[in-house]
Amino acid sequence: MTWAFPEAFVLLALLPLAWMSGCRRGRSAVPLPAARNMAVRLAGWSRWAPRILKGLRVAALLGIVIALAGPETVSAGRETRREGIAIQIVLDTSLSMGFSDYLDGDKTISRMDAAKHAIRSFVEGNPRLGLPGLPDDLIGLVVFNRHPDVLCPLTTDHDALLRSLDDVTLGPYTNIGDGLAWGLDRLRSAPVRQKVLILVSDGKHNVANAMSPVTAARLASDLGIRIYCIGTIGNQSLSSLSASDTGVSKTGDTVDEPTLERVASLTGGRYFRATDTAGLLQVYREIDQLEKSRINRKDHVTKEDWYPVPLIAALLLVTAEASLRGTRFLLLGG
Repeated sequence: MTWAFPEAFVLLALLPLAWMSGCRRGRSAVPLPAARNMAVRLAGWSRWAPRILKGLRVAALLGIVIALAGPETVSAGRETRREGIAIQIVLDTSLSMGFSDYLDGDKTISRMDAAKHAIRSFVEGNPRLGLPGLPDDLIGLVVFNRHPDVLCPLTTDHDALLRSLDDVTLGPYTNIGDGLAWGLDRLRSAPVRQKVLILVSDGKHNVANAMSPVTAARLASDLGIRIYCIGTIGNQSLSSLSASDTGVSKTGDTVDEPTLERVASLTGGRYFRATDTAGLLQVYREIDQLEKSRINRKDHVTKEDWYPVPLIAALLLVTAEASLRGTRFLLLGG
């Protein structure tokens, strides 16, 4: 409890005066017999009647002084608001992403399966893997092979986003430039300030008459959007076996690391090599550390006034004292 006007307590000096002022006794030229008989029967109580009236008057004055002092309670608090970021995942769905050259424990999985597993862990969160999840962030998914496609627009419905991963189909060619352009177009209108794009690819741009990756990177730089590039290189010895088993030629299936490094550098992002499943997850851990949601904190103070309580009590006491003063109660003191 604090006081808005503590100087009002100087009025407490009036309390002794209020007590010493006494109370006027009621007078009657010819006291009624009934009143005289009552005074006799209640002789013990009659000695306290004037003091009770004085006490009511003093208590009322005390309540008024307390009300004037402005009793209040003050509570300090902090409002925390987390501002999410917009993350556009641009995923390569060329045929080479079907190569099974990633190890998941003692099991061999495809590059696409490894990429999906890492994306799920990144979005949902996995404390065991050091990934906290992205509950406040807008996340979207664009895929590309010959042409780009939006599998999931930017959304906070992460269940819908992760379900869209089941709709991924592989196809020929690797159109990195247009994939980036589509992802940037979706990010441009996102209603948040912090925007990033994550490109996951295992090849090099090989579609004529499409936007080049470097041109897309310059566009991202103009928009203030960072691009993180992940090269899903995989285990090279396992890659050869996978290519021979699937009948898909690995000719030209080499991550264009210089281009991806330049794309990332032009936008203030980074390029990462992911040669195994653990490495791919580590990439997402690093990105999570680099891109944090903004936390806005606002301190506020709340005050609650309590002066009506003593003021109402004082008014009730004054009313009681005035009512008793005009009744036979005074006769008990005479």
